[in-house]
Amino acid sequence: MAAPSAAGPGPAPLLRVMAECGRSRARAGELRLPHGPVPCPVFMPVGTRGTAKGVTAAQLAALGCRICLGNTYHLGTRPGPELVQRAGGLHGFMDWPHNLLTDSGGFQMVSLVELAEVREEGVRFRSPYGGEEILLSPERSIEIQNALGADIVMQLDDVVSSTTTGPRVEEAMHRSVRWLDRCIAANRRPRRQNLFAIIQGGLDPALRTKCLEEMTRRDVPGFAIGGLSGGEEKGRFWRMVKLSTDLLPRDKPRYLMGVGYATDLVVCVALGCDMFDCVFPTRTAPQPRVPARPAPQRDGRPAPPHRPQHRLPAEPDGRHAGEHPGRPLPAIRPAIPGHHVRGGDASGPPLGAGGSGRRRHHPRITRTPPTPPSLGGAQCPGTPISSPSGRF
Repeated sequence: MAAPSAAGPGPAPLLRVMAECGRSRARAGELRLPHGPVPCPVFMPVGTRGTAKGVTAAQLAALGCRICLGNTYHLGTRPGPELVQRAGGLHGFMDWPHNLLTDSGGFQMVSLVELAEVREEGVRFRSPYGGEEILLSPERSIEIQNALGADIVMQLDDVVSSTTTGPRVEEAMHRSVRWLDRCIAANRRPRRQNLFAIIQGGLDPALRTKCLEEMTRRDVPGFAIGGLSGGEEKGRFWRMVKLSTDLLPRDKPRYLMGVGYATDLVVCVALGCDMFDCVFPTRTAPQPRVPARPAPQRDGRPAPPHRPQHRLPAEPDGRHAGEHPGRPLPAIRPAIPGHHVRGGDASGPPLGAGGSGRRRHHPRITRTPPTPPSLGGAQCPGTPISSPSGRF
């Protein structure tokens, strides 16, 4: 039986590749989306509940952002898809004229593992707000995403931590393939909402290869690389990314999920990834201790590091903990008033100095990547390429 199609015949390819590197897999291109073109490689800020922390939609657009994320699980529980749809979809709810991508809610199987139970029908969550039980099935995830109206929607996948081993990893991989077929069948707006498959398989090359073989048989507009960047050793992480990009179609976008640290962005652009997201810049930018470029002394030498209590904590969200030791902060900016920081997703208050710099810095990394390091035993090929647009 033929694999199901997500979009049917006729639509133009989502990705236009404009230039490719001769020494690595890095490439420059453009995503052709309903709310305008998006140059890539691109880093996408995360606005989990319809707002990026500490910044308005207008400020985000002024920083050059042309695509950002919302989360299906959180928006589906509060304020709910019906209210968002009445507000004109997530674009109208956010007052955002550019593109949106909505995650499927699958990652909450890891981040809210104590509240989740995975079965073939879907995932049963215990709501963190009222405690009621919620079933998030592939069909329900797509139904919510159709109501939110994002330009790119993600399949519901069975997500396990990247450090998990044993039969659970294989179970999750095969279930993700089955759930992809259910998501394709459930998508009511395939020409306006581009459904991406999510590759799983953990750190097992055979399982990840099997998932790639199965999912690339489905005619979906793009592919995401999931189930990584959860605490595994860097060399293994990069090797799984390389394995994935080697087997993914050249003419479709490759989205590496949950990756936002500078080194990873540089290396994974060289490995052929086009899209990235992470909560790191929006989670840390409003905080008073924001990394910034060293301020030179009068004689041109770098300023000395601050005292130990001003060092940046290693990996605020726990990913690759211990592999990125805290670094001294060369400049400490005035703190945002405490109630703004504690207020969750406050978008109204002005940013602390340095906050917009973090949000501006991450997109620049993907536009101007330096020569990447080695893969720790497997050389990471490449130097930046030159392209007509000057983005590399």
